[in-house]
Amino acid sequence: MKKLLAVLLATAALASVFAVSFHAESSAGADSYMVGDADGDGAITIMDATAIQRLLAGFIEDSDSMIALRGDSDGNGLDIMDATAIQRYLAELTVSVPIGTIVELPAPTVEPTDAPTEATTIAPTDAPTEAPTDVPTDAPTQAPTSPMPTSDPNELPFIPVG
Repeated sequence: MKKLLAVLLATAALASVFAVSFHAESSAGADSYMVGDADGDGAITIMDATAIQRLLAGFIEDSDSMIALRGDSDGNGLDIMDATAIQRYLAELTVSVPIGTIVELPAPTVEPTDAPTEATTIAPTDAPTEAPTDVPTDAPTQAPTSPMPTSDPNELPFIPVG
């Protein structure tokens, strides 16, 4: 009897986890998102509330600001109340924010650039180039400063001592 009760309780616990995990499925496209789906997996789950809590605690980064955008359920910036609203939504309690609503992503803002008003190219000159006046040679340009090299690269030069 105790084993049967334990199995029934375990089954009920698993069923409630799956029911909460798949409570809301997203039909958001590439240019939209579902409010409350902080992790962007297409479903509102407890993992969305956890992602918000981890971000607010500094445990994870939000380099593209998408967790903050999707997790902000009340429009006043991401805070712990957004995680609480998701938890209330999953528990099927009253929420006053639009969790589960599909919202279009904001259009990217493009900064205007200052276009040049004048041509920036320089006109070529007609001045002739001058030919070199020195005739090339193979002669060294200065006298060597060290003793003459030997024919054997491993032999050291003889330097007389004084």
